[in-house]
Amino acid sequence: MTFNDAVRSVFGKYAVFSGRARRSEYWYFYLFTLLVSAATSLADSLLRRGVGGDAGVLSALASLVLLLPNVAVTVRRLHDTGRRGWWILLPLAPALPLLAGMVGLVVAALFGGSIGGALALVVVGGALTVAGAVMLLVFLCLDSDPGANRYGPSPQPPPVPGGGWGSPPALASSGLDEHGHGPSR
Repeated sequence: MTFNDAVRSVFGKYAVFSGRARRSEYWYFYLFTLLVSAATSLADSLLRRGVGGDAGVLSALASLVLLLPNVAVTVRRLHDTGRRGWWILLPLAPALPLLAGMVGLVVAALFGGSIGGALALVVVGGALTVAGAVMLLVFLCLDSDPGANRYGPSPQPPPVPGGGWGSPPALASSGLDEHGHGPSR
């Protein structure tokens, strides 16, 4: 799948959470999102110099437009590896102890309490959040489940009969050896 095909495919399935998405579709759209983010941030910074405002209106608008297709393609990518889409929430689950610890730190700072327990929650929650994000990244990098799975047929094209370029069956039928030479006399 090419870059343009991936962007078209994801926008064509703007809010479709069923089915599967190939690695190339996911990562090309991720690259597209980064490029759009960089371009709108640059445009916002140029507009701020000229206008004097603080708001990154273009960046905020681009983020809103790209949010739903990003979540949808991520869920479909997880489906392609045989996982439920709910795995997308993995980095967020440990964030609860992190937030509780941060609140505890603020309360301790305001009212002069001990920060030991709150600091421990921040450290543990932060470490678990990073671990969850790394685990999700690994899932997104895994190869597709071969063939159909419970989320639908494989989005990858079927393999080419004969194995493709330079395979032994193709060479054997051509009369050439592995170096491309004809029969020796």
